[in-house]
Amino acid sequence: MLKARRLVSILSVLVLLLVALPATAAAHGKKNLIKVFFLNMGVQPQAQGKLHMIDNKAQTFFKIKVNHATPGDYDVLLDGAVVDTLTVDPNGHGALHYRERHRGRHAGAPLPFNPAGGQLEIAESGTTVLSATIPATPQESFERIHIVTELSNLGVVPGTAVADFKEHFGRMKFRVEVEGAAEGTYDLMVDGTKQAEILVDATGRGEVEFDSRPSTDDDDEGLDLLLTFDPRGKSIEVMQAGSGLFSAMFPTAPPL
Repeated sequence: MLKARRLVSILSVLVLLLVALPATAAAHGKKNLIKVFFLNMGVQPQAQGKLHMIDNKAQTFFKIKVNHATPGDYDVLLDGAVVDTLTVDPNGHGALHYRERHRGRHAGAPLPFNPAGGQLEIAESGTTVLSATIPATPQESFERIHIVTELSNLGVVPGTAVADFKEHFGRMKFRVEVEGAAEGTYDLMVDGTKQAEILVDATGRGEVEFDSRPSTDDDDEGLDLLLTFDPRGKSIEVMQAGSGLFSAMFPTAPPL
């Protein structure tokens, strides 16, 4: 009976260890990994880019990968300065790899540049195609950002308007919703530039949704618009026939 109890106890400990392993591995990965998706600037709507960076005691490694881009050579800029050239092949793919080893016989060769905490751009002939603000730390990389703000009603029409922003790993989603307004078509302005139209139906409700990496499923009736701007710190207005109806300065960060 004693041996049976010991066996059950050992098995229980093993089960707990097995359950804890994935969480431990995930925590370890978060400690060393910076991951970010690039924002498409609208020049090549299908183009996508991402960066993975790992920094540990053995090495610092990062990779820039581009897909669905127009074939050719692109400048890689860090904080406005050209640091490398990325070649996109006829299939629309391009990649750059960088590694600095901290141990072993190959240790010592430094990275040509370190993007952490900088503004990285992929540009063609001086025009930015993809852009990303690279987190300075892995902790910042894994942070989820959610900002919601109500637009002020300027007293022209009844109703309310709300703007909602989410960001994780550089992927951004932005939604503006109008409720209680008259049926019709409204313009969404961001920093004075028209970005979309909001169709308000007979119930007085309408919305527009953006995604920096929208679905490419043609059968999806709910396809979001490609988000080519970061609304944080910019003026958001809902207008009709040139008149401002709802307005707000979108916050740069969630409220404390």
